[in-house]
This record gives sequence, C-alpha cells and structure tokens, in this order.
Amino acid sequence: MLVIKGPISADLGLRTRRYSTDVDIIVEPTRARDFIEALAVYGWTPRPWPDFPKLLEQHSRTLIHESWPNDIDVHHYWPGFLGDSQSAFDRLWLHRIQVSVAGHPIDTPDIAGSALVLALHSLREEGQVSDDSRQMTEYTELVEALKRMQGTDSEYIAEARATPSLSEQILQDAVGTDSTQTARRFLIDLGHDVPLVPNSAASEPLRLWRLNAKAEHAMTGWMLKLQRAPLLEKPGIAARAFFPARADLEAIDPDLRNGAISLRQAWWRRVSRGLHGIVQARRDLRAFDER
Repeated sequence: MLVIKGPISADLGLRTRRYSTDVDIIVEPTRARDFIEALAVYGWTPRPWPDFPKLLEQHSRTLIHESWPNDIDVHHYWPGFLGDSQSAFDRLWLHRIQVSVAGHPIDTPDIAGSALVLALHSLREEGQVSDDSRQMTEYTELVEALKRMQGTDSEYIAEARATPSLSEQILQDAVGTDSTQTARRFLIDLGHDVPLVPNSAASEPLRLWRLNAKAEHAMTGWMLKLQRAPLLEKPGIAARAFFPARADLEAIDPDLRNGAISLRQAWWRRVSRGLHGIVQARRDLRAFDER
C-alpha cells in the first residue's frame, strides 16, 4: 500500500501542514478486499455507503473504528487515472519513496506522483467551487510550491526516475496513468502544452470526469441513470431518487437513526433539494451530450 496526502504532503513541501482527520491509502486494486478483511480483525469496519448512482465509479471504502477518532480511506484506484488501475498503481509503486511517520517507515509516492494525486483531488470538482474554496486554494498552493522547486535538488525523488526535471516527471506520470486530460489544467500551469481532446473524441470515463467536475447537484447522477435506463425501469429509479430506502438515508446521516419523524423530514428535504437540482442537472447533461 501507499499512504498519500495528509502530513506526508506537508513533509514533501507540497502543502501547508494542518490537522488531518483521516488516513488515505492506495492499495493494489485486486487486494483491496484482502486489506479491508485484514483490518476487520482489529475492529475496523466499512462505513455504510448509500447505493446511489455516481458519475464516477466508487473508488474507495471508508473504514471506521469505535475506539479511534480518525477514518481510513482505502482506495483501489485514484479518480482521474483513466488508465488500467493496476498499471497506474504499479507506476506509483515504481516511484515510491519511504518517509518516517510517528517513527515508522511509510511507503508513499515520490514528490511527482504525490503532486499529481493532490492536483487531481483538487480538480475533481473544480467547476463546482469558487477560486477561494479550500480545494482551489490548495491547488494554487501546490502549483506555486512546484514552481519554486523547479531546478532544485530534492531528497523525495525516486531513484527509478529517468529525468531530473520535476515537471517532466509529473508529465510522464500523467501519460503513464492516462490522466493528461483530467490533469490538463495542472500540466498547463506547469508549462506543458497539452491539447484539449474534445468531447466528440473523448472516452466515456473522460466525459464522465468532465461532467462530475462541473455538476453542481447530486441529482445529475440520478438523471444520467434515468436517461440511460430501459423505459420500464424509469419510474422505479425516479421514485428511489426522491424517496430512497431508510438504510441509504441513514448512511448519509447517521443521526436519522433517532426516529421516524426525523426520517420523514429527511425525505421531504431530499425532495425539495431534488426538485431544485433538476434544472441544473438537465443543463449539465445537455453539455455532456454535446459532441
């Protein structure tokens, strides 16, 4: 496994140090279940997850423990890596380094791989947030930090790297993980010329990434599923979008387990938000369908 983000990113000089409430890791895609089952022996259990349609594939499971205040987010792939998930992990693993956390050696992607991971995390919803949001503030901080590092020696570069240029290393990782389009803004900000692949030539995963990056409401995922469903399944999907199962609502908000009254209120709040989100969702899907 590789530990990513958090205090390690601060150690690498990629962002300001701050308090972390979870631990993010990437494991081999085919071994994610093995890892989760191994931690279950020690009391870590998956947080309930609502079975709702998402624009991006579910990329992680969050593990919780009644005796620990933090979560563990177990990723089997990183959103924005559109290539084969095993190949993407292998590339990060090839360019891993070791750092010390709480006196223990920890494997993590080197500075180039870590920078690409952080950039994709910020850009995943860039169209939904303002420039002064936390995501985009962190993104700006990341780009400025990397520009300061250009041409300087760093202890956080993997020995397997073929070039000493940090920006070239990031570009090579983007090519190797098929994230040149999802990280296009980042690569351009680092000085690379990355032509835009239009929607007419884009793959389905890339088009879904772009839709997710600008979709302002969760209703967009439901609308896309409804649009693509067989005619006879559409009424059931629409009903479940507005009135999901109790277990799904409780997965979103554990406080709803307090009683039926709060559950009914949650249903009606969801209906209100859904109705308000339909217009924006239809607008997003029209842009998604443009060729």
